[in-house]
Amino acid sequence: MRVSTTAQKHDLQRKALLDAGVLPGNIYQDTISGAKTTRSGLNHCINSLRKGDTLVVWKIDRLGRTASHLFDLVSQLKDRDVNFVSLTENFDTSTPMGWAMFQFMGVFAELERNTIKERVTAGIAAFREEHPHKQWGAPPIDKKTQARVRRQLREGKSIRQVAANTSISKTKVGEIRKGLKL
Repeated sequence: MRVSTTAQKHDLQRKALLDAGVLPGNIYQDTISGAKTTRSGLNHCINSLRKGDTLVVWKIDRLGRTASHLFDLVSQLKDRDVNFVSLTENFDTSTPMGWAMFQFMGVFAELERNTIKERVTAGIAAFREEHPHKQWGAPPIDKKTQARVRRQLREGKSIRQVAANTSISKTKVGEIRKGLKL
């Protein structure tokens, strides 16, 4: 199972997998973008699969978002004699038609991701054109706060701790940390 953000829940996927006969101890989950090819839950799942097993996902885009990643992953499974089933798309790679359908669905998952990226980019461009003097995104962090962040990082505090102490996102704290020589 995979969701992209902590605001999303795994419940729907979990129910579908349990209804399909997957044992609770064989369900692995991640909360991370599908564009990321390295995911701890997925890695544990793949490493636990043995010859004759079947990897079951609720929907193909829960496994990955790029056709190349999906194809590589499922090809590796096939080489290990592990089947792949996607419940929503209703296909099974143990059959020739299922293998073909898998390849088509991987292309569509990548198309969907690229379309979303294209719309977001167009939306940002439209905003900037309509509001040329408005800042896009979070406001810059003032020098005093940046100094507090650097000091806490030098003291050995984690990015998460510094973010909580300063009310700055972990991403911004990480960007400031990159500029430090620790």
